[in-house]
This record gives sequence, structure tokens and C-alpha cells, in this order.
Amino acid sequence: FMRELCIIAKALSSITRLRLIEIISEFEKLTATEVYNIYREKYNDSKHRESIYRELEKLVTAKILKKEYDDRTKRIVYKLHLSNIKINLQDLKIETGD
Repeated sequence: FMRELCIIAKALSSITRLRLIEIISEFEKLTATEVYNIYREKYNDSKHRESIYRELEKLVTAKILKKEYDDRTKRIVYKLHLSNIKINLQDLKIETGD
């Protein structure tokens, strides 16, 4: 549980990653390019595409986002995997919900 808690806490410790979660939560699913374009426009930030991709992958590793192949568009898309994360600090347990 401690390892999972550390991974999630680290994933949520970045303003960039929190912004990416916010963007993706506004849409059903987005490609990395779509996320990047929205991020640059919304936050007037000149981060490189590779930086945004790495941040998305960290969120996938933490199981906050899900990455999957969209048969309709033939592209890899990111979508919110968890809509709720509850951390019980007394027991150091994580409860998640979709």
C-alpha cells in the first residue's frame, strides 16, 4: 500500500499533471496531441510535446489515467481511469472509485 500511495502522491504533486487531469476530465478521451494543444492554449505554456507526453505517462503509471487504442479513430487516447481517490492517513490505505 505504501508504494501505491507514494506513486499516486507523486503523480498528484505536479501542477502540470493536475492540469492534465483537469483537461482530460473535461472530455471523454483525448490523444496526446489534443491534450498538448489544449494545454498550450488554456495555460499559455510553452512546454514541449515530449514533456506533456512524459507527464501523461506518469499519470498512466499511477493508474489515474488509462491509455487505450480507439478503434474508431485508430489512435491512442487517454481517458480518466479514476474519478475519486480517498487516502486514509491513519491506516495508509487508498480507496479509489470510478
